[in-house]
Amino acid sequence: MTFRTLLLIGSVSVLALTHAVSAEEISPRTLLVAQAEMLPLLEEEAARAAEQASYAAAIAAEAEEAAKLAVREVKRAERAAAKGGEAEQQAAGEAAARAEEAVEDARAARRAAKEAEAFAEEKQADFRSASKNAAQAERNARKAEQAEAQRVADEEAAKIAEEEAAQAAEENARTRKKAERAARAAEEEALRAAEEEAAKIAEEEAAQAAEENVRARKKAERAAKAAEEEALRAAEEEAARAVQQARPAAPESEQPEMTREERRKKRRDDRAAEQHSIDDAAEDQIAPAPTQSNEVSPTGQPGNLREKRRQERQRRREQLKASPVAPEPSEPAPVAKGASPVEQQIQIQRGSAEVEELRRLRKKLDRERKRVEVLQEQAAPDQAEPDEDANDARSKRQRERDRRNQTRNPQQLDSTGNERAERTNGDRADRGEVVKRQGDRIIIRLGDQLVIQPNRESDRFLSGARDVEVEDLGRGQTRTTVYRENGVKIVTLRDRYGDILLRTRVLPGGRRIVLIDNRDIEKTPRRGRHYGEIDPLPPLVLRIPRDEYIVETRRASRRQIQETLVAPPVERVERAYTLDEVRYSDRLREKVRRVDLDTITFAFGSAAIGLDQLDSLDSVGQAIEDLVRKNPDEIFLIEGHTDAVGSEQANLLLSDQRAEAVAVALSEDFDIPPENLVTQGYGEQQLKIITQAPERENRRVAIRRITPLLRAGR
Repeated sequence: MTFRTLLLIGSVSVLALTHAVSAEEISPRTLLVAQAEMLPLLEEEAARAAEQASYAAAIAAEAEEAAKLAVREVKRAERAAAKGGEAEQQAAGEAAARAEEAVEDARAARRAAKEAEAFAEEKQADFRSASKNAAQAERNARKAEQAEAQRVADEEAAKIAEEEAAQAAEENARTRKKAERAARAAEEEALRAAEEEAAKIAEEEAAQAAEENVRARKKAERAAKAAEEEALRAAEEEAARAVQQARPAAPESEQPEMTREERRKKRRDDRAAEQHSIDDAAEDQIAPAPTQSNEVSPTGQPGNLREKRRQERQRRREQLKASPVAPEPSEPAPVAKGASPVEQQIQIQRGSAEVEELRRLRKKLDRERKRVEVLQEQAAPDQAEPDEDANDARSKRQRERDRRNQTRNPQQLDSTGNERAERTNGDRADRGEVVKRQGDRIIIRLGDQLVIQPNRESDRFLSGARDVEVEDLGRGQTRTTVYRENGVKIVTLRDRYGDILLRTRVLPGGRRIVLIDNRDIEKTPRRGRHYGEIDPLPPLVLRIPRDEYIVETRRASRRQIQETLVAPPVERVERAYTLDEVRYSDRLREKVRRVDLDTITFAFGSAAIGLDQLDSLDSVGQAIEDLVRKNPDEIFLIEGHTDAVGSEQANLLLSDQRAEAVAVALSEDFDIPPENLVTQGYGEQQLKIITQAPERENRRVAIRRITPLLRAGR
């Protein structure tokens, strides 16, 4: 197959492909590829045709030159023939024949050259046409690719739009379902609240009716008993008069004195008559409120106690107004020398009888504590400590020596019989150094700060209790249980260092309310850190107005105080902290808002709150009372602060006593159980106004709700 034949086939193939593209049988890109493959063949054929045309032209030129030479040779032969003979004529004829043949070859060569030139021009035309078709095919292919890309983009956009529409529809469906669930939940909650309110009203009405019946029955019994005693007394007096009239009157000096039994009976009769008159007067003055109930509330207090205390406060106000001479502000009633702040405040608010009952329970607690000490001493040689190291024997001997020292010095033990005071002698060196003992408190140096701790921190819990007991749980742990008159129990579990592990309130029905739970918090001492120290925290960045962060009771309403106490922390709480970590870290307490109780005025050097000062606790007391009623496990820290006048240790002691007095006043005057309140004095360590001079703004008591710090992440 010649090259010309191949070229013809290629041209036919290009034409066929072009026709197929026009008929939309193949894609423009396929045609472009085919034409790109055929163009080199066409270009090569055109070049070869041009080369053949040049070669044919050269041959034609040579043939013409040969023809010219033959013509000249013929002419010479003719001239020779004219002169010569027959041989020359024959040679001339032959030359003429050769010349004619050369001329004919020259003509043929010229025709071949023309044909080759025409063929070359044809091939050049084919190449130009093919190149033009290839360029057009490339343009068509580019347009087709652009159209295809646009089509793909449109399809992708349509797909995305369809997916977004489906997602939006799904989100709308979820939102609608969520709104429907919220509406149903709100409806169910409203229905449940209505049912609970109706049940509560019915229960209160039944309790009120029962209370009325009991009161009426007791009054009738007392009236019958009084009438019977009156009749008996009248009969005795009549008989005595008859005897006196029957015998002569003796001189006055000879009249017999009353026997001891008669005097004792007379005193009993006088007290009974006085108590009957007081009860009758109280029943006549105190009308039953519609919300009273004898049921035990979740806080562990009788439901009608709140209204009774409110009426008691109103009665005090009326007595102060009716008094001809108003008492000096903040002057407390005289109390026995050496009485604790708790005893002083209870003496002011409830009288000497309650103080005597408190002391009786404390003596019982001391006996229980000593009994537990004996059990721990007996069990110590056989009991393995969980964290004993290579110095086991020395640690045991040291602990035995500490226990013997504390037995000889009872002040080193708190009210639950735990080793709390003499931290430095125990087997944990991070407990600090005892600096001073003052009454029922000790001052300890932890790092670079002084802290104060009570020896009898449960004195407040004994107020209103009927019994208390301490149990030895082994491994140095103890459990103290305070029993209240209404059947509520306060159970406190402590470790061998005296730290609270768990404190719960157990209601008469068996329900347990966890108040403090430090069991899952790591308390192992770490190198370079003292007890209660936490990891450093960055400076506080306050993002709320200052007057919403610190609220003063003399300017705030009860609602503002309650909103401040119930508000969440001002920054994230990283973990649950122990009670002592909260007590001893200023930066940690800054996470929660503060209420400054600046309406209380203490007498100079005194921690007692007089009767005339108790009304200033109404707003904060009612706010805390409402919060505890809604959430019985709330914990509030009562902070005591002083100005910078006086020694640091004296101010620390006074501030702690004042904080405890406020806690007692709140528990005695409001339905706020003492176990929901924690007290701590800070002395002059946190001055509100930086000055060394006397400053009333610095002598204050502050309150914080520390529940979020104790239960973060739980």
